[in-house]
Amino acid sequence: MSRQLIAELTAQRKREPESPLCGGVPRLALNAGVAAAKVGLYDDAMGMIQAALHAADDCAAAAGAAKDGDTIALTKSERQGSYGMLAELFSEWGHIKAALDACNRARAIVPGAACKAETRVRCDTTKGDFELSIFRLAAPFGADRFIDFVRQSFYNESAFHRVTADLAQFGFASTPQKQREYVHKYPKLDDDINVQANVDRGVITFHGHGQKSRHSAVFIAKKFVPLVQPNDHFRRYENDWHRAFGYVTRGMDVIDNIFVTGDMERDDVDPSVKQGPNLLQVQLVGNKYLEKEFPGFDRIKHCEVID
Repeated sequence: MSRQLIAELTAQRKREPESPLCGGVPRLALNAGVAAAKVGLYDDAMGMIQAALHAADDCAAAAGAAKDGDTIALTKSERQGSYGMLAELFSEWGHIKAALDACNRARAIVPGAACKAETRVRCDTTKGDFELSIFRLAAPFGADRFIDFVRQSFYNESAFHRVTADLAQFGFASTPQKQREYVHKYPKLDDDINVQANVDRGVITFHGHGQKSRHSAVFIAKKFVPLVQPNDHFRRYENDWHRAFGYVTRGMDVIDNIFVTGDMERDDVDPSVKQGPNLLQVQLVGNKYLEKEFPGFDRIKHCEVID
């Protein structure tokens, strides 16, 4: 039934884009999707709800979207609320970009409305500012820690201490005193559930070096970061802590232009090869270490929740 509903809605929208399938079918598909979610059929639920809402959007556009009424499949309030529910489903399964799209569609229906699944953050850097949408259900432990540290201003003046063609990483305190305080006050995070979600360009996730190793450092992917293969011994446990919990919604050009410090210093690299910062020194000495060894580095000036 679910596959047939999705196929019918999708085929009709492709076949007759100027006359979308309205009437009771989008509502039927939406109700079926909600029922599927209640019994744990989440793949079917997400597919049916998304197809139903996209069809209902087409119906509203065809009707002129002037006001709610019986001439369209679903009312504005129903579509806006359902997109919020869809965003929660997508984020819980690690589909960050799809969750963001659902929130954006909800905002397009009711401008200024909040999306329950999302917390928005803005960070100002020495290269400009960028904005993030954080989805707690994607990685609750990681998202809660990040938002908590943002609210406490922990990331203010934090340096971008590891910047390569793949990623831009920040998240150690600017001074060793502040770093010690938070290390003693906050334990390392338990690992969030592994949903095998891709780390695409624009995704933010915590840095770690093994199981239950995440603490404060996070990175933003500048391009797709594939899941690590088991024969890469240095990164053997990376899949256990790579949990995408947010996405850059504005300012990726800022991230792309962050000063390149290089990858972190490693013991298994030829000593004659120039390496990036020593992460232990970044934590023990703070920004003064980077000022001496990597002059010109960029930093986070200020981060805040903007909801």
